Amino acid sequence: MVRTESVLASALLATLALVPAEASAWCQMTTGGRRPGPGETCVVATPPDSFPLAWRQRCTSMSLSTFGSSTLSPDQVADVLRGAIATWEGVRCDGQPTGLHVEVLAEMNACERASHFTGDRNVHSVIFVQDGWVTERMHDARAFAVTLVWHDPQSGEIWDADMEINEERGPFVVCPAEGCADGEVDLPNVITHEMGHYFGLAHTPDDALATMWASAEPAETLKRDLQPDDVTGLCSIYPPGALPEQCDPAPRGGLGLDCQREEGCNCSVPGLPGGSAGGAMALIVVVATLVAARRRK
Repeated sequence: MVRTESVLASALLATLALVPAEASAWCQMTTGGRRPGPGETCVVATPPDSFPLAWRQRCTSMSLSTFGSSTLSPDQVADVLRGAIATWEGVRCDGQPTGLHVEVLAEMNACERASHFTGDRNVHSVIFVQDGWVTERMHDARAFAVTLVWHDPQSGEIWDADMEINEERGPFVVCPAEGCADGEVDLPNVITHEMGHYFGLAHTPDDALATMWASAEPAETLKRDLQPDDVTGLCSIYPPGALPEQCDPAPRGGLGLDCQREEGCNCSVPGLPGGSAGGAMALIVVVATLVAARRRK
């Protein structure tokens, strides 16, 4: 029998790691979903019991949902997403690129919530959630956004990743560099952080200036720009030349913009009763969260 597990990353502590804290501050998501205990910084992958999460393909694609922002147009959100992607794609590892490429599709999808369809078409979606953040999706009420990462628990290969953005924590805007007005949230700050989760990075435990720090003030813009800790993490997960040269951005099973499963297809939808995953092996979803904090920009 196959199984699906939903694991919520700790909102305030680093959650998942590839290497011990003394070797590096950055952390990598892992299979298994164990949270760090008291005094721990990162959870270390220990094959064959757990594996670090990463894409095994160089190119992927993302699409905006028709369930969009109440304050920004689809074009504005797409520009923010492209900017965040460019920030991560611009990382150089000893002068060499990682080779990662994420295409933002012109076509929008009809996904109301994050989901993965095993054995069917999929889409890596960006969805703005108007209501039901806690009651229906069971997300942290403090969270600006979450990224849900579906992966193979037997290898750590990422199969799918969707972002859900909490409109109840908005309004989301594009702030000037010096920060937002009171009550506004900088969408580039949030999306750049979430793209780190998309690539498999977890929260850094001890660098409050890093993009992958777990919390943010609503008005901050710090996370738009990567810090050395973020760069080291991405270069360690995706060293230049490690990914295949072939560039096929199609999601697993092909592109499906309607978010409807075909008859007989198994799906995984966190937060829905009866959500399940099918296929030859279990499918796991990890949920990574950026929460509001009271600290200076």
